[in-house]
Amino acid sequence: MQINTLMKNYPKVMKCIIVTILLGLFIEPLLSQETYFFEPVKNDSIKIYFDKFGELTTSDISEFYRIGKMDTFYFAFNGEVRDYSNKHELLFRGNYKNGKLNGPAKVYRNGLLVEIGNFKDDVRDSIWTYYVNNQVEKKIDFSFNTFKICESYSKKGVSQIKNGICTYKDNICTYKNNVKIHVNGKFKNGRLDGKWSYGAYTEYYNNGKFIKGVDDMFRTEYFDGPKLTLLSYHPSESVNFYCNFFSITKKYDFPDTLFFPKFNGQGNLNTSFFKILKDSILTLYTYDNEGTYFLLDLGISKENKIDYIRLYSPQKNDKSDKITTIINKLGNWEASRCGKKYYPTKLYFPLVIENHSVIIPDYTKISRGEMVNFVIQKFYQH
Repeated sequence: MQINTLMKNYPKVMKCIIVTILLGLFIEPLLSQETYFFEPVKNDSIKIYFDKFGELTTSDISEFYRIGKMDTFYFAFNGEVRDYSNKHELLFRGNYKNGKLNGPAKVYRNGLLVEIGNFKDDVRDSIWTYYVNNQVEKKIDFSFNTFKICESYSKKGVSQIKNGICTYKDNICTYKNNVKIHVNGKFKNGRLDGKWSYGAYTEYYNNGKFIKGVDDMFRTEYFDGPKLTLLSYHPSESVNFYCNFFSITKKYDFPDTLFFPKFNGQGNLNTSFFKILKDSILTLYTYDNEGTYFLLDLGISKENKIDYIRLYSPQKNDKSDKITTIINKLGNWEASRCGKKYYPTKLYFPLVIENHSVIIPDYTKISRGEMVNFVIQKFYQH
């Protein structure tokens, strides 16, 4: 199968992988400290580390880790996954199918079950039940991308639905935002109805149908669709180990621009390191049709030497040592630099091998504006 055919068969998430960033550059706080993007678990599972926003990071600054099996077709988790805090407390259990969350899922907090329901293609679907101290707080139906209240109870277990009317109040955190937003409105016969307040927005509904919204800050009306959501952001629902690029830990104070690492004197790794790597590895698979992939974790020391190479493959693979040897002999590295000082640098990237083709995603296709915004976001996040 050629690359073009492979791309047509991959879902949107895989196409996103190929045409966007798959390279993660991470600056270690201490060279001697062992940190990882991932660790093998048993023979066929992997542990991957994420920050509080669900983005790939290293073990030393992670908020949680995910354990599960991965496939080669979607380059995603497959089957059951479990997320744990750095204190090894269970946070989330879910299931992946066709590269997306599908099927039953549970959310835990402080060792207690707080949410249970189903996903359909990464979106909450059907009825979700919410608990407080092992007691049902509410049930919300998310079918057809709508919100319908099914049950709602007070702290004493008394139903909050009277004569078909239910007053709803909550404080939620939106996507990758730690600021809580107040939500207030009512349900009539289970459906959104009347006036709803959602942070800086006021929206109006009639029997579940959106009528209009008002941006209270700019005093403008909108009719193109609701902004209201009853869902708090949960990093387990949006894990991202595809589009990571650059991260700065709070233990460094860079007085000037931090430059990306270089290979053989070039900052564009696609035309230097990755191109040579693909050509070299392809010779190992000239007569091998079986598809596989590797996750690679590559460390460059502040002395501009390869510090370590870690590889993971979901399949038993006898070529790992050969790939490691190839990488060690490819050329010369320069670590990330600020002024005249170099900093230990980590690179993470996948390597997909399919029917005589070697695919390493093109991370340089991200636009400069997106890159700047991403760097700023990661800077303030730490």
